[in-house]
Amino acid sequence: MNNTTFNVLEVDFSQTAVPYLDKNTPLPFYGNHGYPEGSIHTSNNDLSNYLLDMIKGIKGQSNTLFSNEYYQLLFTEQLEDTVVPNFFAENHGIYWYKKGNHWSHGGNSLGVSSHMQIEADGSYGFSIIANMDATFSDNTPQWEEVLQLVTVGIQNYVQNN
Repeated sequence: MNNTTFNVLEVDFSQTAVPYLDKNTPLPFYGNHGYPEGSIHTSNNDLSNYLLDMIKGIKGQSNTLFSNEYYQLLFTEQLEDTVVPNFFAENHGIYWYKKGNHWSHGGNSLGVSSHMQIEADGSYGFSIIANMDATFSDNTPQWEEVLQLVTVGIQNYVQNN
């Protein structure tokens, strides 16, 4: 992951999308007060490489970042039933949360929303990075719609190919 950092001062903003609060409001430069929670700056390529390794790891086919034991720990339910609100997920692994037959991780900050998802059997996964804000504005329904449309489109593609 050569284009990924938590340090906003290392980001080449000439290579990034402009973050937007809403359709007409680009955001100025800012640093995340919640560092290191959130605020990772990455490229689609780097995030895809990370996700591909997680897919291999969930199937026991990688030791790039962790031993097999630790990949499995990432994708093992960690909490008692009913601890996680049902509207959000069924349970949490480490870094990942489980809902249905997939594991996901996502985030939102001013001007950016992201989502990664891996099918529990490791058969496929996908990631989305968008320069729209889905947490701190009225964009949440639009983000949820985009996420649902992409998810259904990918599932249809996988089922038909």
